[in-house]
Amino acid sequence: MSKVEEALALFYGNYNCSQSVFSVFAEQLGIEKELALRIACGFGAGMARKQLTCGAVTAANMVIGLKYGNYTDNDLISKDKTYQLIDQFMTEFEQIHHSVDCRILTNCDFGKEQGLIDFKEKDVQLKICSNCINTSIRILDKILKNN
Repeated sequence: MSKVEEALALFYGNYNCSQSVFSVFAEQLGIEKELALRIACGFGAGMARKQLTCGAVTAANMVIGLKYGNYTDNDLISKDKTYQLIDQFMTEFEQIHHSVDCRILTNCDFGKEQGLIDFKEKDVQLKICSNCINTSIRILDKILKNN
């Protein structure tokens, strides 16, 4: 099963977008899948349904940070590389989806009952969110392969 297929199976199995993306990279990054699912839990639906940055995007940022981020205060090379790769990811994602903002991507307001109804009736999970998960994984795979 590909990472995209695995992530979408998780997403349709009641895990959020961030969990779905972050956890499929867990083994590759040397952490347990359960830990990845727990770390990413609060970032779904734009951070706990606040619809800020898309959860698939925040998961990608966490993957890049875990792979390349600095862990000592004087390692500015790793910090700069992480920022550069996240910038690359965000730029590519925005070129495809025109935003990284969950509210803009979904065109639903999760804070209102009508927004939740629209999410279901317009099948946003399939038509929008699954595409964001797919895009995030494809861009991440490319970044990890090339760096």
